[in-house]
Amino acid sequence: MNDQQTLDHANVVVLPPILYLGSLLAGAAVQWFVPVRLPLAEALRWSLGVLLLGGGLAVAVMFVRAFKRTGQDPHPNTPSALLITTGLYRYSRNPAYVAFAVIQLALGLLFNNAWILLALMPVLLVMHYGVILREEIYLGRKFGEEYLRYKASVRRWI
Repeated sequence: MNDQQTLDHANVVVLPPILYLGSLLAGAAVQWFVPVRLPLAEALRWSLGVLLLGGGLAVAVMFVRAFKRTGQDPHPNTPSALLITTGLYRYSRNPAYVAFAVIQLALGLLFNNAWILLALMPVLLVMHYGVILREEIYLGRKFGEEYLRYKASVRRWI
């Protein structure tokens, strides 16, 4: 592998699915020792939880399909062959990360676990500084003006 190939990725600090899964597990572990329930009516918690879970999973499926359709690997530390700007990417530069966050919110509601919801805050900080900003630098370097135009016209999250 030459030097150019080793630099052809975003060099994120953690894989997003692992980060989100780790925070879910941490929230569940803390709940085991220090239970904190949500101050919401059960019907509201379940309704919101199911709605968010369904939406988050739907976005995740569409994200995976977009990458499969273009023949790319969604792993952020692999080279991007082309910039995806269609489908969900017309509305968000990071639909997968939106999906992961929404799924975590849904699971916190469904399991009545405030720790899972609180764990999302540090996750979003790590995502911003350790993943998203690194991806944006990489994509700007790789796709130049095309990415800068896209970045100026589409929001980072929603």
